[in-house]
Amino acid sequence: LEYKNEIMAAVPAGAKFEPLMTLYLTDNTTPEEIRKAKESGIVFGVKLYPRGATTNSAEGVTEISKVSTTLDAMAEVGLPLLIHGEVTS
Repeated sequence: LEYKNEIMAAVPAGAKFEPLMTLYLTDNTTPEEIRKAKESGIVFGVKLYPRGATTNSAEGVTEISKVSTTLDAMAEVGLPLLIHGEVTS
């Protein structure tokens, strides 16, 4: 919420702009966090970055099996998974 407020403070008066906020999926994101995010009404998706694949992805997902219950919760509440498709090698 704080980050959204910072964004909105930079929007010129009278401009019609609504940022669609997302969560950053990590190995430690819980199903409860997903449910709270959906209930907040300001989170519209969850980003998956493979760990180490791009800038600021140090906390990204290491193995999809580690987030399976979180992905299930996302499906249950209707939060889309937004995949940043890069390969680490």
